[in-house]
Amino acid sequence: MNRNLIYLICLIIIIFFSTLAIANTTLKIRVGVYQNFPKIYTDEQGVVRGFWPELIQNISAKENWDIKWVSGTWTQGLKRLENGEINILPDTGWTEPRSRKYGFSKESVLVSWSRLYVPQNSKIKSIIDLNGKTIAALKGSFNLEGPEGMRQILHKFSLEAAIEEMESYEQVFNALQEGRVDAGVTNKDFGNHNEDDYAVERTAIIFQPARMQFAFQKNGDLTPFLIEKIDSHMMELKKDKNSIYHQILEKHIGGKRSETFIEIIPEWVKIVFVIAIGVIIFLIAVGITSRIQVRRSTFQLRESEEKYRTLINNSPDLRYRTDNQGKIVFISPSVLKLSGYTIKEALGMEMASEIYAFPDQRERFLAILKEHGSVFDFEAQLKRKDGSTWWASTNAVFYKDHQGNILGVEGVTRDITRRKKSEEEKIKAQQIAAEYQKLTLVGQVAGKMAHDFNNILGIIMGNTELCLMDINDEDIKKNLELILYHTIRGKNLTKNLLAFAKEQEPHNEYFSINEKIEKVLNFLKKDMEEIELIKENKKDVPDLLADPGMIEHAFVNLIQNAIHATSMTKHPRIIIRTYFIDENICFEIEDNGCGIPEKYFDNVFEPSFTLKGSKDATNSYKAGIKGTGYGMANVKKYIDHHKGHIRFESEIGSGTTFIICLPGIKKELTVQEKREIKKETKHFEKYILLVEDEQAISDVQYKILTQDPCNHKVDTADNGQAAMDLFDKNTYDFVSLDHVLPGKLKGLDVYHHIRRTDKKIPILFISGNVEFLESIKALKQKDIRVDHLSKPCQNKDYVTSINRLLDRS
Repeated sequence: MNRNLIYLICLIIIIFFSTLAIANTTLKIRVGVYQNFPKIYTDEQGVVRGFWPELIQNISAKENWDIKWVSGTWTQGLKRLENGEINILPDTGWTEPRSRKYGFSKESVLVSWSRLYVPQNSKIKSIIDLNGKTIAALKGSFNLEGPEGMRQILHKFSLEAAIEEMESYEQVFNALQEGRVDAGVTNKDFGNHNEDDYAVERTAIIFQPARMQFAFQKNGDLTPFLIEKIDSHMMELKKDKNSIYHQILEKHIGGKRSETFIEIIPEWVKIVFVIAIGVIIFLIAVGITSRIQVRRSTFQLRESEEKYRTLINNSPDLRYRTDNQGKIVFISPSVLKLSGYTIKEALGMEMASEIYAFPDQRERFLAILKEHGSVFDFEAQLKRKDGSTWWASTNAVFYKDHQGNILGVEGVTRDITRRKKSEEEKIKAQQIAAEYQKLTLVGQVAGKMAHDFNNILGIIMGNTELCLMDINDEDIKKNLELILYHTIRGKNLTKNLLAFAKEQEPHNEYFSINEKIEKVLNFLKKDMEEIELIKENKKDVPDLLADPGMIEHAFVNLIQNAIHATSMTKHPRIIIRTYFIDENICFEIEDNGCGIPEKYFDNVFEPSFTLKGSKDATNSYKAGIKGTGYGMANVKKYIDHHKGHIRFESEIGSGTTFIICLPGIKKELTVQEKREIKKETKHFEKYILLVEDEQAISDVQYKILTQDPCNHKVDTADNGQAAMDLFDKNTYDFVSLDHVLPGKLKGLDVYHHIRRTDKKIPILFISGNVEFLESIKALKQKDIRVDHLSKPCQNKDYVTSINRLLDRS
């Protein structure tokens, strides 16, 4: 055999076996692991589990990779990836800064977004509420550092908030539960699976939509190979709806393809959207209508008693007789004289068929007749000639023929119309109470539905925005933009409807009204780019004691209305004034817009009233501007809550000015007030228990009571249990008591606890709660050592009421 041929055969054999060896070599891949249940985590047995690990294991089995899991925190994972200590870090959102440090797969694996959580019973409802608060977030995470992450959101809204960086989402929820932070940020999947295990509440604040991908070492030797292989597998897995990818997605995340890779919004989403909006509006409309009917019925109950005067009030003994069917066959002459009936009318067949004793319980009446009793009592309702009725209490006896057959009853009556009227009022009051409970239930149901509905809107909004980033087809893009626009409208409509239907208790604190206006203007600055803004703010305006959320919402509605009103004005202008006059903090919002027709002046604050959109008969507003009709109704409600006043002046074509004045409650007594109190009172240096949960109010009350001229000794409590514990330990001369307190115990519970051991100590309730106003009226009649002041109250009135109650005691 030729020697060269032998060499060639040997070379081929060597290459063959070398290739076979390489093909059978197992590639070792290091993958970063951190705790992010249910997407990726290590269980109690030390086994790595979750959506990402199962996906990686499936791909590695096909590629014959040996996966080594490297555990640590999220921050450690990013650092290890940058240093080449690991090859892959799953569940990473792409950002431009990250792309300079790491490599990324081209195929997205999941769509995620971020949600803000707060402790239970938190007052944080909007982004603006985060100003001055402390927020917990995962260190280095996409929802903190991303292009639309929490840091960027705070910057865009010019908000000052402290960020507490945590090593895991569990630490974020623990910090919220323990009250160490005011808010916390997690991704949607961790929140959905863990929120019920912690004392936290999800908010409607959803942000930072992101495509989650595999991240790789930037310039690693294996990176191009790993990206190519993983992208190839992901393309195949996503195409096959029955693949392991879709199975583990359903298993761990609970999402289907339509929730993670929406290319075109399905028809069912639109249907759900419309139905949900309809249900919300229906529920709240029912609540509002029922409330109006209840108020109308209550007013009617209080009308003059003239129309309820009885027909007979001087004849205690009136006789009448019925046949065996209950028809009136005889009425004593005195009754006939006063009723206007003639005997012929009373006994005539036509009239007799209309007059019954005990008509509302006629079956019972006939049953008594059949029992063949002798004497019994019952109530009869008799008709007057004008169709009205009067009630009689009857002591009745059967009368029979000579064979013992019952012919009917004969009764002696006394007028009980007044008593029946009282009973009817009681029944109606019970019905009103039941109606109120029904309204409360409707509010709870509407609130729960709105909570769920806002989640639906959040998902639709987030995914629509994601789709808009990738869609090039102009027709599809227009449809998506339309869905996004109406989703935002639905969110605002739900917010306004709920705000009107829900009875809210103000949570007052001191704040600068000028600073609040500046924040609202900053929030609306994009809408005001083409409008001339003039600010005439007086420097001597004191801080306002009010609910900042309600006042902020009122500002937003008023300024937005001014913006809309000037939409067709050639040179639009808005003037905002603030000033302090006659112990009132006032602000005005003036525009040079279209104005309000005089015929609608009485309708401005009515719910559902609007002149925008389809109601714009004179084309006064730019196309596309629409109103819910609940904005000004909410503003009026908020101002009434604070014992303020709102009015407006308007002229067609010239513009509108809204003027709002709220009582200015100063943080201390004036020199003149101190002189007057010192002159009028003789009660100093008492020991007082002050129960108030709103810190701003508590601080002012404490300062007034402890300083000159009162010089009282004061203990404070911010909840019912703390108040009762202090009362049991000490001997007080006076109790200042708020009714609405956090937790299950309210002011009345504290009152009853005090009265069980001390019947004489004077107690002053401080509350603006509408329901409580009815309870305190009855309580003041029974207990002369109780009085009430409605929030907000002037400082001098507060001290005067305490001294008056001490005098009375």
